[in-house]
Amino acid sequence: MAAHSGSVYKIVREGMREVVDGGTGWRAKVWRISGGGKTGTAQNPHGKSHAWYMGFAPFEEPEIAICVLVENGGSGGGVAAPIAGAFLRKYFYLKGKYDYRAERKWRAMIAKRDSLRKAAEADSASFPVEVPLDE
Repeated sequence: MAAHSGSVYKIVREGMREVVDGGTGWRAKVWRISGGGKTGTAQNPHGKSHAWYMGFAPFEEPEIAICVLVENGGSGGGVAAPIAGAFLRKYFYLKGKYDYRAERKWRAMIAKRDSLRKAAEADSASFPVEVPLDE
């Protein structure tokens, strides 16, 4: 087996981080803990595709790796990644590194902020103010 350069390894790892940070594996993300992963959908000639997710966390110094395979599950990102995320949250909760309540509070705060922002945008669209331009 040929050895790969460190740059290839870094590129693959960074790709795995991006999968979790906003790609198909976003449902495996654990609040305030970085991770990396890969989702997949394996074709099944006998029925629905199999869903899978493989990942690790924290990204910088991994202490846990996980693989979830759901036979006939469909999409890896839609089915396997959320299962992995639930296991990872529980693991880090038991280690004292993740707090369900703190995440819920943070998400509620963000939702309120977004709601206020949308309301402000709707108000400004309903009552446009024309500003004369100095010539």
